[in-house]
Amino acid sequence: MLPTLTFNPEPTAKTRYYTNLLSVMSFFVSPHEMEQAGFLPAVGLPSGTSYEQGQLYVCLTPQGTLRLYVPDGDDNLVELSSGNLYDPVVHYAGPVANHAELFRLMSYVRTAGLAA
Repeated sequence: MLPTLTFNPEPTAKTRYYTNLLSVMSFFVSPHEMEQAGFLPAVGLPSGTSYEQGQLYVCLTPQGTLRLYVPDGDDNLVELSSGNLYDPVVHYAGPVANHAELFRLMSYVRTAGLAA
């Protein structure tokens, strides 16, 4: 016998997290778009990193982990980095104009094999 599936319209902790994360930027990026780009929200970060005042996504690649950091604020600033959490290799740090530019940048860094 198959289990009965029910729909719960109440937001879960995961959907609330996504909503808060994606509302930091002045343009809208859906959780589905981020997942399609290969980036998932990072949770349980250790203290002492430079990623504590914002939100962090991670993308696992054959070369290593690529991070997308969105600092708190509305300046459309992002950082793409890899390497050690405490001493990251920053591949890009600056503004992005819209979600298309953000996805082009993420795709380039990911496919160029820059993650370490």
